[in-house]
Amino acid sequence: MPKMKALTLILVTLAVVTTGCGGTPNSSMTGNWRFFVTSQKFIGSTGTGNGALVQSSKTVSGVLNFTGACTTTTPLSGTLQGNTFAFQLTEHGQPASFTGTISKNFAAASGSWTTALGGCGNGDFGTWNAIKN
Repeated sequence: MPKMKALTLILVTLAVVTTGCGGTPNSSMTGNWRFFVTSQKFIGSTGTGNGALVQSSKTVSGVLNFTGACTTTTPLSGTLQGNTFAFQLTEHGQPASFTGTISKNFAAASGSWTTALGGCGNGDFGTWNAIKN
């Protein structure tokens, strides 16, 4: 009988310890994100954006709402290869390219960005980071 009590105590302890440790780990970029961009060409120029992203296999898409000099609402399209995230936005018809890395838990990302010469962006470049809400 003491062995049965010991086994019961071990099972109950194991159940209590593991309760709350589960949950589904974040394994996708799908969700709501908040983006922060900083220009390294136009010192002091920053922007923020938020929007919902959807990941399907290695493709990521969504629409971001930005506050900044050149972009308001823009579609995002990109790819995810391992932890490398590359995507494009459009700033008043001009493409902006972003590259970076995403955290293992898909909760944060950061990297660099560039725009072509001309237009509103006029060769702007800088850094970006994002967090999943």
